[in-house]
Amino acid sequence: ISKNVLTVGAVNDINAGYNGSNSVNISSFSSVGPMDDGRIKPDIVANGVGLLSSVSSSIEAYDSYSGTSMSAPSATGSLILVQQWYQERQDTLMQAATLKALVIHTADEAGEHEGPDYRYGWGLMNTSRAIDLISQLGNGYLIQETMLQDSDSLEFQVSSNGNNPLRVTISW
Repeated sequence: ISKNVLTVGAVNDINAGYNGSNSVNISSFSSVGPMDDGRIKPDIVANGVGLLSSVSSSIEAYDSYSGTSMSAPSATGSLILVQQWYQERQDTLMQAATLKALVIHTADEAGEHEGPDYRYGWGLMNTSRAIDLISQLGNGYLIQETMLQDSDSLEFQVSSNGNNPLRVTISW
């Protein structure tokens, strides 16, 4: 129940690929929120059912496993690739809170209700969308890391053409 972590729930494999929020189904074993203090958990979901993992019986052996102990490493591997992509283009690594915001911002809608919920969080992790957003930085997309001291405030001026939705994700 840590405060500053990215919590990953487990969903069933999407064999036919993502095709809208109803194509994502929470696994029977994945924990759901809310937290006692009202926070949404999980933050995102990833496949956690029937993943292949190496086993110790030989250097070429694999077995199928299910659990959030499979969805979390799957998401973690993707997070590392997103960090690498960002570093190659920006010559720095994102802070953990920035990476969390990016993953939440680019997640695919999941579940019965639009927006975040206590079963699917902000949705199904979409590594491709995160990479695409990084690739489009400066072309209508912005990732900004800043510090806010106690009792300080920050103000940002944004403009929109009114034709496309303005989406902002803040994480700390």
